[in-house]
Amino acid sequence: MEIYLTENQYKEVLEDLERKNLISRIDGKIKALENTKKISVVDTRKEVRTAELDQIELEALKIIRSLTGDDQLVSRYILEGNLLYGNLKVSNFRMYHILISLENKEIIKKIHKKDGEYYKVTLAI
Repeated sequence: MEIYLTENQYKEVLEDLERKNLISRIDGKIKALENTKKISVVDTRKEVRTAELDQIELEALKIIRSLTGDDQLVSRYILEGNLLYGNLKVSNFRMYHILISLENKEIIKKIHKKDGEYYKVTLAI
């Protein structure tokens, strides 16, 4: 079986396995640990999306939710400013990566209105 992952995805997988005490890393070597825990598999689409979100995306989603009104819209520029200069203080590259990732997962959607560009939260997580 071949697995096509980026270097960052490999790193995230290894960190996740280490957090779950399934592997240990000692002197650059990875060792599988004995596991007596039941490993659960997600069943619903919502659970899959939640599992796919990394921690910084979850934090960004919290910021998006705090900025949205009843219509679930937030101005693109207000959102980008909050991601860049707010609590997360991410770089331009990381901010766009987060937004594109959330769009690809269909959690947010870019909307064009007469008075500007907006993001709409499309999925309740």
